[in-house]
Amino acid sequence: MISLSIIILMVLSISLFGLLAKIQGRGEFYDIGWCWAIFCVYTGGAIASNSPYSWLIWTLVLIWSVKLISVILIRIAYFEHDFRYKDVTRHVLASAFQLVSAALFVIPAFTQIHNPTPFNSTFFFICVFLSLLSLGFNSFADFQIVKLKLKKENRFLNSNLWRVSRYPNYTFEILFWFFLAISQINSVLELVNILTPLYAYFIIRYFSGIPYQEPRRLSKFGKEYEEYSQKVPLLFPGLK
Repeated sequence: MISLSIIILMVLSISLFGLLAKIQGRGEFYDIGWCWAIFCVYTGGAIASNSPYSWLIWTLVLIWSVKLISVILIRIAYFEHDFRYKDVTRHVLASAFQLVSAALFVIPAFTQIHNPTPFNSTFFFICVFLSLLSLGFNSFADFQIVKLKLKKENRFLNSNLWRVSRYPNYTFEILFWFFLAISQINSVLELVNILTPLYAYFIIRYFSGIPYQEPRRLSKFGKEYEEYSQKVPLLFPGLK
């Protein structure tokens, strides 16, 4: 009953970090619990299927988890409360939302438990490489943001990756989950894995990411940011 065990662990992780978020008054702890829950499920999936392909996916998720938790801990240690979490610690459904969100991110882990061997190993390794590449660009973008905030410079990033996307950290986050998800599609039924990157895109584009940050940047930087936004696409080149 490994599936039941990791589901229970996922619920406990999110509940405990949700409690910590309320005690500390820092909504960032919700994201740590969410990340840890996802990692636990992929760990359980790798143990259950015990295939080299599963452990390779687990390694990707491990790197992603370490990176994300590191960024969050830096925020907690050095920055003021993230404006996106302003009221979340008081919301009674915050932990429930994180649980549903985590469940949608671990769909590929459960499909892998039942069918761990890819239909085409070449395709699998290409997807793994592209996932790792996306994670590298995502990490670079995240730590560039952290570096800018630590310097407390009153400007926005508009060079390097920011010349092709206004939110390259989000772009490569979505691509990371997309390539990870399709690497494990071994049957028509496992097309359900696509829900993971689609959900990632939906949350970032319409809920917790861009809808908060875009108006704030426009308000803070005015015409300079408006001119930048007219030249550079929101997430993906060629798509405004």
